[in-house]
Amino acid sequence: MPQFHVSLLGQLELRRDGATVALGSPQQQALFVALLLSQGRTAGADVLIDALWGTDAPASAMRTLRTYAWRLRKVLEDDSKFPSILVSVGDGYRLAWETCYVDLDDAASLTRQAQKAQQSDDTESAYGFLEAALALWHGEPLTAIPGPFAARERDRLNEVHLFIQEEYIAAGLALGHGPRHIAELIGLIDRYPLRERLYVLLIQAQSQAGRRGDALSTYRRARRTLIDELGVEPGQELKTLHDRVLAGTKAEADTAAAARADEERAAVDAGPVPGGNRPSASRTQEPDPDREDAPYLAPAQLPPDLTDFTGRNHLTLAISSLMNTPDRSALPVGVLVGMAGVGKSALALHVAHTIRDSYPEGQLYAKLQAGDGGPVPPDEVLAGFLVSLGLRLDDLPETLEARTALLRTLLARRRVLLVLDDAVSAEQVRPLLPGSAGCGVLVTTRTRLAGLPALQAEVPAFAPSEALDFLRRAIGSERVDAELPAAQRIVDSCAMLPLALRIVAARLAARPRWSLQSISARLSDEFQRIEELRSGDVTISAVFDLTYRHLPEDQASALRKAAVVDSRSLSLSCAAAQLGMADERAETLLDALVDQAMLESPSPGRYRFHSLLRDFARRKARPDEQLAALEGLLDHLLASAKSAFRQVVPGDPVEDALSPTRSPGARVTSPEDARQWVERDGECALKLVQQLARDAAGGIPEHGQDGTPARLRRCIDLLIALSAFRGRLHHGDYQNAVDRLESAVAPSQDLKVLGRVRFLRGHMELSVNQFARAEWQAAAAVRLCTTSDDLVILRQAMNDQGLACQMQGKFQEAIECYDRAIDLARRLGHTSGETATTVNMALSKVYLNEPAEAERICRRVLDEIASPDDIEGLAYTYYVLGLAHHRQARHDTALHWFEMCLSLCTTNGLRVRESHARLRIAELSREMGLLDRAVREGGLSVKLCEETTDLKNLAQALTAVGNALRDLGDDAAARAYLTRAREVADSMAVPGERVAPPQLASPGRAALTGP
Repeated sequence: MPQFHVSLLGQLELRRDGATVALGSPQQQALFVALLLSQGRTAGADVLIDALWGTDAPASAMRTLRTYAWRLRKVLEDDSKFPSILVSVGDGYRLAWETCYVDLDDAASLTRQAQKAQQSDDTESAYGFLEAALALWHGEPLTAIPGPFAARERDRLNEVHLFIQEEYIAAGLALGHGPRHIAELIGLIDRYPLRERLYVLLIQAQSQAGRRGDALSTYRRARRTLIDELGVEPGQELKTLHDRVLAGTKAEADTAAAARADEERAAVDAGPVPGGNRPSASRTQEPDPDREDAPYLAPAQLPPDLTDFTGRNHLTLAISSLMNTPDRSALPVGVLVGMAGVGKSALALHVAHTIRDSYPEGQLYAKLQAGDGGPVPPDEVLAGFLVSLGLRLDDLPETLEARTALLRTLLARRRVLLVLDDAVSAEQVRPLLPGSAGCGVLVTTRTRLAGLPALQAEVPAFAPSEALDFLRRAIGSERVDAELPAAQRIVDSCAMLPLALRIVAARLAARPRWSLQSISARLSDEFQRIEELRSGDVTISAVFDLTYRHLPEDQASALRKAAVVDSRSLSLSCAAAQLGMADERAETLLDALVDQAMLESPSPGRYRFHSLLRDFARRKARPDEQLAALEGLLDHLLASAKSAFRQVVPGDPVEDALSPTRSPGARVTSPEDARQWVERDGECALKLVQQLARDAAGGIPEHGQDGTPARLRRCIDLLIALSAFRGRLHHGDYQNAVDRLESAVAPSQDLKVLGRVRFLRGHMELSVNQFARAEWQAAAAVRLCTTSDDLVILRQAMNDQGLACQMQGKFQEAIECYDRAIDLARRLGHTSGETATTVNMALSKVYLNEPAEAERICRRVLDEIASPDDIEGLAYTYYVLGLAHHRQARHDTALHWFEMCLSLCTTNGLRVRESHARLRIAELSREMGLLDRAVREGGLSVKLCEETTDLKNLAQALTAVGNALRDLGDDAAARAYLTRAREVADSMAVPGERVAPPQLASPGRAALTGP
């Protein structure tokens, strides 16, 4: 087996058996990093897409992800057809190599050895280990790797680097090497001016060097910076060092440590908390915290840790580090925020048990939510804490303020951990906070606690791999692995929610003869899933209901209405349409639901449900609420799609042929607005069409003329308007929507409806290079639209039929289709349609070796037909003119037209057409001997084709670069490009179909007007 070495601590590098391996584009490298740092666990497609793009994932993210994985296998595997290193698991991937050395692991190992050496008072060895660990860093970790996951990991690794630097310098100070670290510390403080420990180390180093004045100046700088930036005075350690320097005593590291230890011992020995046998005090007199008439019994109130606790490594480390921050000057407060059932309490208790040794004087625990979901009054919680600390109930002061003051007095000299579970508000928590930095507080809540001085960490649902690991721990690995596909379906049905998985695991554990498949089948019905998630008296519905019952009615109504559509997320405008109100009012209600953890907001103006919460809210919705929300959303999306269509296909009469709307829709005033709207709301539109088509197929009685449901007509029209953006929509969602519409209208006798669905089906087949099927569907649409006199869609279907013929090399048949479509476009006054179809015909003439005729047609288009507002039509015309001149060997004028096309494309964001123009310029430049330009333009075309997942033109672009490199004498690079070109071409081969040279644009430009 090959040996792999990975360097993460700087520029990413992979070596295989000592040889450097090229990992491809930056985003492809980001995928490799996400898989590597999963540490052998499976990363699902949703996790990887989020890692690479976050909330800005394109519609083509899944296809791009698959392409990246395919390329990585080429460099990782001995035989990529039988992968054993980058293996597929479900819809995700896992790195399963036997031997891989990672520099990050080496750094961690050296740091652990240093810590062991320090515990054995072997500072010299610790210093050496830490120096070796730092030597592994050779720049910023994960340099130039894009994506939110890499950004988070880069921040984490930078924090690790700084920690090792601090430990290394501290060890050096203990060995008397302070002077050599002064310059290094000054540089670190410039980068991290708010990190107190760096000032402590610099003062110690300057003191060792006898630079008393510099040490005092460093303290003044530290104090001024902390006051100006944070509004706080320096911590006790920094103040103590300052006093020692003023007194003329060297602030040695070991002396300072001893001083801190003396102070801590003095604080511990200062006196125990009064016990239960003290005399009764009057209600106006507070208990004396310095009494020593009873021993202190440290409270240990933590509920037990879960034996099957799973995952959460990153959060556990982050919160544990916060709670164990050395030499801190303020109380550490960690707040775990998340929806009901996400495992906040389990995580808090696991962390508390992990760090309990750091709080030897006790752990206090309180549940802050009552059984009805309301808050437990803080004075009651304080009473319980004070009694646990040794006071009698009769001795407690009456007021909340007095009880808070007494708790802070009792804990001022102690290291006690408080766990406050299920907090309802910041006002409830604030009186429960100790004043001492020696204590620590962990809070769990479903609501963000604004105003608390705390680290607030979002607790997400399990990752898919964590969810499967949990099932293995709960019911046994053998049982899960024996039915792994069913286990994965269970995980999906539970949407990775820990409580839901725990309920399922409890049912399976109590029924050892039940198969996982049987539970999976029960959970597959999304309408009954909530009812199935119950075990004994524990139900998901009851847990969600605790929060739901306390929502004001306007928020509860907004929750119910927002939940009716199946979309993974909603824009503010879509949600407002469902709620039937203005955006501003809707945003107020939705943000309030986010604060209550009933809804998530992954980015401003965007909202999403956890799928189980959506199921819960949908069950609460009344039928009239559901109907009004769906109708409002459909009307809004259809109006928006028509506006977007109008911007990218100016002058097309199709808008008048689509259903009228009441809503003005989203504001779309330019082609770029239209593209952004599709990126934002396209998925929601497709999910809504799928949902309404499914309901109609199920027999929901809402019919228009000819027995076709009126909502189905509007759904069909919505997809027609969206077809202008086919290349920007997720293929699987689009295909599913067309499939369901086709099934739903099958019983219909409405020829117009049937013709429009055939048109949609043909256009979809055309977009995925299934040209024979596209031709058949378009021909059927032509017959039906002719019979129903649906002229606007008829013209589009004729154009698509011509495209399908042209892409199969049937150029004369294509021209006949184009002739009919052009004639109809003129009758309809459809100028942009006439332009596109006429230029399609010109391209067929190029293929028929009639370039002069093609040139004549294109010039007539420019002189007589094309509108100056039809940017895409003009760019396409320039492109075909370039092809016609190229075919006539008129290279200079061909280059001129391609450059004209390129200029329009780069100015107006036409990235698909830009990739084609750059490809032709690359091919032409090579013929003209401009090899450097050929490589440059071809490389840019390759990049664009990869980003738009245009495999057909990607193969040609790779070939163009390879040929140019070969002409330049770079045979090795040329072979790499040409080999990859053949692989791409092989991957898209369609058996039994004859395909013309891939010079046509993708039909994604507009379903209704051509490529």
